[in-house]
This record gives sequence, structure tokens and C-alpha cells, in this order.
Amino acid sequence: MKTYGKNIFYVLMLLLCMASCRTIQEPINEMVVNYIECIDKSSLLDSTRVVKPSSMDSESIIGNVWRILASNDRIFIVDRKNNKLLCYDNDGNFIKSTESLIGKGKDEYIRIFDAAIDPNEGVLYVYFDAPYRMMTFDMNLNRINTYQLNEYYFEIAISGNSLYALCLSSDDNGMELRRFDKHNPCGEYQVLLTQNEFIKGIWGLGKWMTSDDKNCWVALPFSNKIYSIRDTKILSENSINFGDRWFDYGESKNLNLNSFFNYNDNKIWMIYNIVASDSLLLFNTNEAGLVSAVKETRRAILSLELHDEEFPLVSSLIYPVGGLSNTVAMVVSPSLIKHYKEGAQKRNYKIELANKRNEQIINEYQESDNPLIVISKIKHSLP
Repeated sequence: MKTYGKNIFYVLMLLLCMASCRTIQEPINEMVVNYIECIDKSSLLDSTRVVKPSSMDSESIIGNVWRILASNDRIFIVDRKNNKLLCYDNDGNFIKSTESLIGKGKDEYIRIFDAAIDPNEGVLYVYFDAPYRMMTFDMNLNRINTYQLNEYYFEIAISGNSLYALCLSSDDNGMELRRFDKHNPCGEYQVLLTQNEFIKGIWGLGKWMTSDDKNCWVALPFSNKIYSIRDTKILSENSINFGDRWFDYGESKNLNLNSFFNYNDNKIWMIYNIVASDSLLLFNTNEAGLVSAVKETRRAILSLELHDEEFPLVSSLIYPVGGLSNTVAMVVSPSLIKHYKEGAQKRNYKIELANKRNEQIINEYQESDNPLIVISKIKHSLP
């Protein structure tokens, strides 16, 4: 009887542990995707603000934009090409970068990889993969602390008291989402999600995970599900039904790289760059286009192009603005602006925009300037 009682106790404890590992407060929701050529930006996004980050010297130059973070008066750019995190104010004035910390010392780094922001405490968490370490900074990029890590993280995010990291599973055959106490990022962790249908060597250019001022949003690689998470709780799970556009894992898992891409031409196998309001989800996939989904109606649209009368240089590739709710950004590269201005000149077309400030930014833009950051708020529903 004692042994039986112990077994019952262990079973109950195991069930409680499993429940705490993956607590979903809402049922799984399916969103069916329809496909169109173009959607008007004004039907998805409200106010638009164009920020021109200053390029006053070599330290302020942006090589590429990997991730965008923001607080009420700061904009941060993770620049993997130039190997630094840059800080600007809301008007684009350069404040500081982490360039001076590049090195091999205890509180230095060799290669930056990702970053997340805790808007409530005003702390940035920056992950470096060479060597594996994490540093925390204040909103002016003054270093607070350095943590030595033992593993590779694909991405990080912050929500509440939690730091999340996407990592390979312990057997290296899948991926898992780990939750750490944000004040102890090298301590014990809890696995919240796992993805065993994983194909090594197939990556992407978007972000699988992002966080606003409340929740973390994540879509694991090769999964059509989007999760919202706060601390240890999975608040919702949305299954995106792409129909016959979704790839076949069973047929694809043993293909080499060239065969994979040929077999899955025009197929979707990853979800990236998730941004959410209370009612609306926006995200990209490995295929061109922007998906907009209304939670209440379960209606989703994948549009190949985004039309914008107010600022015609935006594209369907979005950047979640970490730290701010309902906020999305587009990045306009110098080459695109140059092409646009040359095309207008060839057609003897005078660039005139309804917003005269934006018009001035375009007309005065130089090829040596930093890319423009176009920041917008998401509407709460589709028309």
C-alpha cells in the first residue's frame, strides 16, 4: 500500500508538472488563409511616422537591420553586419552604440546576435554568440551586467519576469522554447514548447519570436501555429490553415537543400515577424507577402503587395517593434530610395506626398544616409 501510494503521488506530481509546462488558457483557434495580390496599408495600419536615423559618423552608420526595439523615447537597432546595437532617440538623433565593447575581454564581445527589451524595467538584454554571453544595458546603452552562458540561442525575448530563448533540443533533433527568470538568465529553465518536426540547414531571414510590453509571440520553425505567452502561461494557440500551400514535412525531411527548395517551390514552411493587437495578427512567411488575420472572425489574407498612398516606399516585409504593443515597422533601404528617385527623374515626375515632412525626407535623402524606419500602429480589425 505504501508503494502504491508513492506511485500515485509521483503520477500526480508528473501531471502537475506537465500542466505547468504547457498551460493554454484559450482553445486552439484555426485561421483559414485566402490569397490576394494587394492590400491597402490604410486598412491595416493607422498613423505612420518616418524616422531617419542620423549618420553623423562611422559609429552611427547602420549596416543592416536585424531587429528593432523601442521604448517611449528610444529606438534600438540590432545591426549584425556592423556588429553592434545602436541607440537613437525618437527623432533619429544618434545617442550611442555598443561598438566600444567589441573585443575579447570579460565585459566585451566578438559577435552580436540578438536583443530583447524589458520596457517595464528599462533594461535591454543583448545576446552574443561569440562567446556565448548576455549583457544587460540601460536605455542609454550603459552596461549593467554580464552573464556567461553555455549554449547557443537562436533568438531571445522578454515578457513579465521571463526571458525566453529558442534553442536546439537536448538531442539536437528539434527545437524548444525555454523560459528563464530574467534576473538569472544562466540559471535553471523550464521548457514551454517543443518542435520535433525540424529540418536542419533550412533557416530564414525573419524572427520567429518577438515580445511587446505584455506578451511574447512565437512560431516555432516548420510549424503553422502561433502562440502568445506571458511568463509561464501559454495564453493562446492559433493554427494557420494555408491549405495546399503548406509544405509536406514527411516528404521534405530527408531531402538535401537543393531538392528541398525545388520540391517546395511556392510552398510555405515558416512563419516570421509576428505583430499583434487585441484583434489583429500580422506576420510574414518564407514566401513573399504579408498575412493579416482577424482573431474574432478567424479570417486571414495573404497579400503579395502592400499599397501605401501616404508613403509609397513601404513593402510587405514587416519588423515587429519589440517593447511596444500594436507597433510595426518597415525598413526602406538606401538602394530602394535611389531607385525610386531615379525613376521619378526619368519620368519627369515631381515627388509630392500628402505629408510634407515625408516628402522632404525623400527629396533630401542621400545614398550615404541610413535606411529609413517607417513605424505604424496596427488597427484593431480589417474592414
